[in-house]
Amino acid sequence: MGGMVSGPDHMLRNIRHALFLGRVDYRMPKITVKTIVKLALACLLVGLVLSTLDIDPRNILDSGRAAIEALIELGGEFFGWAVTYILIGAVIVVPIWLITYLLKAARGQD
Repeated sequence: MGGMVSGPDHMLRNIRHALFLGRVDYRMPKITVKTIVKLALACLLVGLVLSTLDIDPRNILDSGRAAIEALIELGGEFFGWAVTYILIGAVIVVPIWLITYLLKAARGQD
């Protein structure tokens, strides 16, 4: 193999370059026990505050859904109809496009 670039490494490098134009440091920060403890404490404190305010995750999700429904109603029937079908189609189209894009990037194609 000598100086040749291996397949998976070459593919990853091309994907990184395509997505970030090669200007990103790819090292992930270390996740330590200290980080996990801090996250757990933050979650506990936020959970206590939200519970005191009588807010739970279901309320937050319901509020978000209600906001989206209100926006659709404001846009009129046609807008609501179009958005609904765009979102339904996007569930299939966007992942297929993303996979195709990443595969092309891995091969070094434009």
